[in-house]
This record gives sequence, C-alpha cells and structure tokens, in this order.
Amino acid sequence: MTEDQLNKHESFLLELEDSDLRNRAQSDLLFSDMQAFKAANPGAVLEDFLCWHSPRDFVDGFLDFLMVFQIFFFQVNFLNV
Repeated sequence: MTEDQLNKHESFLLELEDSDLRNRAQSDLLFSDMQAFKAANPGAVLEDFLCWHSPRDFVDGFLDFLMVFQIFFFQVNFLNV
C-alpha cells in the first residue's frame, strides 16, 4: 500500500462507529500483510512475521508482554494464509 492508501484506510477506520466492522477491516489488512510476507519469504514462521510486522513488540527474541495476549489471533490467521 502506498502512504496515501494507508492514510485513506486509517481515516476510514477512524470513521467506523461499529467496533466489529472496525476489527474486521483491520483484520483484512493484517491478513493481506501476512499473505504478502509468506509469499516473499517461503518457509517463514510466525515469529519471522511478527519481527518484521511489529519489531517493537519483539524485544531480544521475545514477544512483548501485551503482544502475548494477541498471539492466538496471529497464529490462527498466519496458519490459514
């Protein structure tokens, strides 16, 4: 995505009042990122994706405390890409 597209998508998310719709829209973008990452990095594992996608949450080879709570969501989606 270009910077303009990201800004447009961010504005779209901010305008959504329904949290379920907002979560689905964010999930779609994440799923797209996972697909692109796996296509560009055959054999990559979830930790590789997390390190690339969210480097601040992957400190000294370990996930940040808050990210641990979200890991199941990432695992399910990463395996289904």
